[in-house]
Amino acid sequence: MGSETPSSLSCMKCGAPISLRAPGLTLVIACPSCGALNDVTNPNIAFLIKANQKTPIKPLIPLGRRGKMEEILYEVIGFMRRSDASGIYTWDEYLLFNPYYGFRWLMEYKGHWIFYKMIKDNIEITPYSAIRKKVAYKRFLVGKAKVQYVLGEFYWRVQLGDTTKVYDYIAPPEILSCEEDGSEKIWSHGIYVEPKEIQAAFQTTFPLPKPIGVGACQPGLGGKSSDSFWLVFILFFILLTFVQISSSTMCRDEEVWSSNNLLLTADTDKVKTSPSFHLNQKIADVKISSHASLQNNWIYLNLDLINEDDGKIYPMGREISFYDGYDDGYWSEGSTHDEVFISSVPEGNYHLVISPEFPADLSNEIVDIKIERDAPNWTNYVIFSLLLLVGPLGLQAYKMWFESKRWQESDLPG
Repeated sequence: MGSETPSSLSCMKCGAPISLRAPGLTLVIACPSCGALNDVTNPNIAFLIKANQKTPIKPLIPLGRRGKMEEILYEVIGFMRRSDASGIYTWDEYLLFNPYYGFRWLMEYKGHWIFYKMIKDNIEITPYSAIRKKVAYKRFLVGKAKVQYVLGEFYWRVQLGDTTKVYDYIAPPEILSCEEDGSEKIWSHGIYVEPKEIQAAFQTTFPLPKPIGVGACQPGLGGKSSDSFWLVFILFFILLTFVQISSSTMCRDEEVWSSNNLLLTADTDKVKTSPSFHLNQKIADVKISSHASLQNNWIYLNLDLINEDDGKIYPMGREISFYDGYDDGYWSEGSTHDEVFISSVPEGNYHLVISPEFPADLSNEIVDIKIERDAPNWTNYVIFSLLLLVGPLGLQAYKMWFESKRWQESDLPG
């Protein structure tokens, strides 16, 4: 057929000259002057497909433009706009050609680009997936594709209004697409390409449209980048745990004063004062623990740790409250126990002043109080662990949002 097909011809409708970029392979070419579709297999036969193309469409990548995809130089020889059966959703397809590697396709939809190659692999189909080379692609869409506009040349006899059934299966950043016209099925394998890569490859004279939403096979935060993120999180968590356990085992955890069954009255003028006690070590933490056997009530403790050597006061207020009951089952909130750490307390002689506050229906309360020097403190460990979790939880939330946006374009739930 190659010897019979010319490299140039005149449009059968308007007579304008037309040059072929893939002579011997092209079957139909759209006249750049009038838009008529010409059969070029035998120019002596006046085969003219009447074009009913309305407003001309300017492709984002001009016909004749060359660019490298996967290190291979291709030329844009054809452009097609297609739509779903309703005509509401449209996308553009660019036919690429290299005389040694054949034809490829670039598809653009809402600023998202996919680079396609036709394949002849064995594809295993299940109700909701397609399996190729042991990789499962999830079914994304089943619909129809209708030709709305053509420009340039094509290797089959394309006509306006041509409609085929299409199936898309995704395994981001890859996609499997099948087109069926009743007589045959054609499979293509595609991979997502960032707009900036298309821009650089074909040196377009103006910026390409920014992507809208999430593309069908657009990669999200996953794969190696996600694995690296989780590896860093696990390593930091292991390091944090190691540091916490090491520092806890080195703590002296010395009890310096305690008072069991300390009777506190509602009269706040009658404060309780502990005996003097000595804190060893130049600088270390102090832990104050308190316990009250409360039942559906609360007590507030004003605590002042006073340095007898320089008069410095370390004030704090601590509330102990506990409530429980039955409402479609047992429930409880609060705790009868409380503890607080005071950091970087210097060595010296100290005493503790305790001033209680009660509700009106509680005249007095028995409280146990204990003071420890250089006790293990897990508070910072818990805080930093929760902060570390912000990353993974944020990543998971973003991935869920990303996938929900992707599957909004599908006819199946994600």
